[in-house]
Amino acid sequence: MALGVLDILLIAGIVATALYSSSKFESVSAKEGDVLVTSTDFKFQPDELVTEAGTISVHITNKDDTLHTFTIDDLNVEVAVPAKKETTVTFEADAGKFRFYCKPHAPDMDGTLTVN
Repeated sequence: MALGVLDILLIAGIVATALYSSSKFESVSAKEGDVLVTSTDFKFQPDELVTEAGTISVHITNKDDTLHTFTIDDLNVEVAVPAKKETTVTFEADAGKFRFYCKPHAPDMDGTLTVN
């Protein structure tokens, strides 16, 4: 029971922070070489991403009317993307398969990043 309350407080904190900062959030355009993913209708499209090991840049476009996160626990990746905004997150990864998801909308909103 306590874990559920903590999860709800964490999500509420993420949403509150995102709402507060969304007015100051400036969208970032995709660059050549970025892995592209869109959140729309509470799903990631595509939900299977493939890229090469090393430095990875994932560009997330949020087309929904609510905040989403792009989170990969195994790689310490987490970025909040306010409604109707876009951003890029850059991180290092070795070969493997990694689950990405949206914290407020998991487990229904997730996908797989395959790093070759």
